[in-house]
Amino acid sequence: PLKRAIIPLLDEVSATAASVEAVNTVVFAEDGRRVGDNTDIPGMVAALRERGVDKVESAAVLGAGATASSALAALAVFCAGPVTAYVRSPERAAEMRGWG
Repeated sequence: PLKRAIIPLLDEVSATAASVEAVNTVVFAEDGRRVGDNTDIPGMVAALRERGVDKVESAAVLGAGATASSALAALAVFCAGPVTAYVRSPERAAEMRGWG
């Protein structure tokens, strides 16, 4: 739940993390800088590739949090067709339209 809240506390955010506004890894550089990254996206991509997935025709994502935004970004790598999002809040569903 803090994947977005930590961003203002960091000195630098990777392009991957910035693209989904979610950080799940913080590296403390030798010079003291706090650098945020998102390893969910490459992890999801790698997991799908290990299972032999090279194209996704359609998908479903549960939730509208930071991990859901990472899942949408990972699905975009595979040129996913329609993605159905199951969320409790219509407002959050509307926000998701720009993700991935």
